[in-house]
Amino acid sequence: MTLGALLLCLLLAALDQTAVATALPTISAEMGTSAALTWVMSVYLLTATVSTPVWGKLSDLHGRRPLLQAAVIVFVAGSLWAGLASDIAGLVAARALQGVGGGGMVVLVFAAVADLVSPRERGRFVGLFGAAFGLASVLGPVVGGALTQAASWRWIFYLNIPLGLLALLTITLVLRLPRPTGAGRVDWLGALLLVVAVGGVMLGLLSADPASGSPTVSTITLIGVGLLSTVAFLRVERRSVEPLLPLRVVNHPVVRVTASLGLIVGLVTLGTIVYAPAYLQGVLGATPAASGVQLLPFVGGVLIASVLVGRLISRTGTYRAYPIVGTIAATLGLLVLSRLGVDTPYAWAAVGLTLVGAGLGAIIPVLTVAAQSAVAPRDIGVVTSTASLARSLGSTFGATAFGLVWGLALTGAPNTSPGDLPSTESLASATQATFLAAALVMAGAVVLSLRLPTVHLRATSAAAVDSAT
Repeated sequence: MTLGALLLCLLLAALDQTAVATALPTISAEMGTSAALTWVMSVYLLTATVSTPVWGKLSDLHGRRPLLQAAVIVFVAGSLWAGLASDIAGLVAARALQGVGGGGMVVLVFAAVADLVSPRERGRFVGLFGAAFGLASVLGPVVGGALTQAASWRWIFYLNIPLGLLALLTITLVLRLPRPTGAGRVDWLGALLLVVAVGGVMLGLLSADPASGSPTVSTITLIGVGLLSTVAFLRVERRSVEPLLPLRVVNHPVVRVTASLGLIVGLVTLGTIVYAPAYLQGVLGATPAASGVQLLPFVGGVLIASVLVGRLISRTGTYRAYPIVGTIAATLGLLVLSRLGVDTPYAWAAVGLTLVGAGLGAIIPVLTVAAQSAVAPRDIGVVTSTASLARSLGSTFGATAFGLVWGLALTGAPNTSPGDLPSTESLASATQATFLAAALVMAGAVVLSLRLPTVHLRATSAAAVDSAT
């Protein structure tokens, strides 16, 4: 029942990342505006990302259970507000609040799993929970579309209320986790600077127009503010008694490697999800619905490999080989995708997508298990939020970086005249350039995975140790 409540929290947060996508046209028609409509989705990702380090640190200081309860309450409150919103500004604000709660739910669920099960058993649960999160994210647009058509887009948010309250009740009644042994204060100045740093960089990347080939003033300003805040954050952290991201954590060789791998995984995942359908629709002529189905080899590869590798970690007690195999498989898959042309059969695209999905799926469980096993129980929340932050930043950076490669490739491709729609040859050329760039990045991940140290996975959980004492 405990793990069921945690899984429900995770599913709610994952579904709401993407469920609103298919409802955006209906929301636009009902509210009579398309202004700021993209922020209905983007602001959730933004606030979920910037809040995760704060949730992680607070849970290390005050315990996972009360913070998870607070995150669920914030998420439910945001859902109620979103369902009742009468204008686009209110809906965006509600989604921002919802993202704060959703970000906390995700990081605290994985941190709670680390408390409940031994490092050796974490692989099985992290693989399962990660696969469930991925599946829910993929199914989100389907669920959102069905609710919008059958009832109203508002039910995308209203449905969260009873399910969230059920999860809250179960957590309150049955979840028993270790209590922090020491007292400490949150470095609120550091937290504020980190929020501004991450938020500035993410807003700058989200506001960029890759097709233009040159950054805008707002993009440069926002990223500049983010970078300056990062420098200030690092200076404050060095002097802080209770830093938000302790140096003992971020300087650990395992954490450095897993965070770097997480950044690349987020980048490549986003690039594949966005630009594979662009090729399938623009070059092979698939409909949007058909391209979604044709993306299933990628999704299936991620889900199956995540569960399988998680179980293998629990069975063998080791993890180092899986990211090596995974990064090599993903690199090969991206190279296959970089050779797709106008006359290439879909079967080759399916092979490439399967290799990329299976490769990423083999890496993802290791990132969490290795990082959590490398630190003391008092830092589980911090290291879990660091892993989540790295993947989210990778996704945001990937949207801009690959968009820039795609746009430049289209501009320089033959058979493309200013003002004309891109030809299939131009789209195929852009696809090749984008996935070749992704393959080069993933090749760097192969080198990183070879540098991942091995950490012994003990067979005793933090909860068991706490109950014994």
